[in-house]
Amino acid sequence: MHAVVMKVEISNYEEAKKFLESEIIPSVKQAPGFVSGVWIPPNEDTGEGFSVVVVDSEDQAKAMQSMLPKPGEAVNEAVSVKSVEVRRVAGVA
Repeated sequence: MHAVVMKVEISNYEEAKKFLESEIIPSVKQAPGFVSGVWIPPNEDTGEGFSVVVVDSEDQAKAMQSMLPKPGEAVNEAVSVKSVEVRRVAGVA
């Protein structure tokens, strides 16, 4: 398994959460090889949030990464991307 790990900057958490629940999560759940996803709200001091989406294969993770906004780009008016990485999953509990 592999994960797409994204760090974002969130300027408006309530707006970001609505977009996450209505657009992002339903879309990601339909992605090929989807296993699980976790979205972590922003740190109150830094505004940084994270997401980790696990899929079956590295190819699926890279395909997902290629469809995401690049670092410096906005997801919407409340969220901008700081980094996106594909990582191998070492374990799941």
